[in-house]
Amino acid sequence: RNPLARKHLREMRVGDLCLFYHSSAGKRTGIAGVVKVDREAYPDPEDTKWAVVDVMHAETWQEIVTLDELKQHREGALVGMMLFKSSRLSVQPVSKGHFEYISRMLAWKQDDVLATTPSAAGNAVGGSDSNKKKRKFS
Repeated sequence: RNPLARKHLREMRVGDLCLFYHSSAGKRTGIAGVVKVDREAYPDPEDTKWAVVDVMHAETWQEIVTLDELKQHREGALVGMMLFKSSRLSVQPVSKGHFEYISRMLAWKQDDVLATTPSAAGNAVGGSDSNKKKRKFS
């Protein structure tokens, strides 16, 4: 638990979109999708000095945008992104510009996959409403 992560949790608002990052998923480490803040920060029931935020599934990405791929843009479009300074911090703010650029990175990856996969069809990003699950972040 980190006081700076707690501060960032407390700054989240209902409806905010958040990049979901798999930090310990072996070879699939990276941004795997998007969640949406469903309930703003409230005291963690297990330790009230900490905060919890409820989120709901928004999108599961078919492709992972890896940390190595993000780092390729650290001096360009992603300059100043906190991830490159505090990579072990579990909750970090992401600017609207960085969020949009990372979403475009995903689109580029999907275009590459679709171009090389003859049987690929449909939207590579998404998830049905019946697949939406609530999750707590602390």
